[in-house]
Amino acid sequence: METIQRYDTTTVLPYLSSKSVLTSKKHNCHFKRKMEQAVVRITQEVVREVVGLDDPAFGRQFARACQVVVTVYSEYKTQLHQLVNILTVTDMETAVQSFCGVLDKLLADGQVNYGRVATVLAFAGCLAHHCIRKEIISVSDVDRLAEAMGRHLATQLMNSQHSLVRIQCVGLIKPCVECGLN
Repeated sequence: METIQRYDTTTVLPYLSSKSVLTSKKHNCHFKRKMEQAVVRITQEVVREVVGLDDPAFGRQFARACQVVVTVYSEYKTQLHQLVNILTVTDMETAVQSFCGVLDKLLADGQVNYGRVATVLAFAGCLAHHCIRKEIISVSDVDRLAEAMGRHLATQLMNSQHSLVRIQCVGLIKPCVECGLN
């Protein structure tokens, strides 16, 4: 008992707190990296599916999420293509800028839910399909375009207040982060 009373709490507590904060920051950084990787991978899989690229070597990690997004795409294909057709897309950079503009508008009110994420992923697939059809990008550029769009989506999700919790609750990201992407 005397040993415990001898510790100066003013020196011990800040040490414990700073160690805890450092551990928390490290865990948060690791989680954000994993989440970004998962969102990029989901975006690539969705875009490949919408575009019609079926490469067994690519593999499928998020078949359920992809299935949901393809259902949204099929349901709203006409509206998505109308939206894409009014955009001025001349190269990969303007395609990503257009995606970011639509993403910003869709999530401007801060409300992030599974439906909005599925819709923006369906839009990403539609945009990639448009770029290939208009010969703005080649089929070999699809993964790069999807990666760029996925990174922007991941950034929006991570910056949106409570979006990680909301998306985890509906099951899109949590299983993805736990899958062990490195």
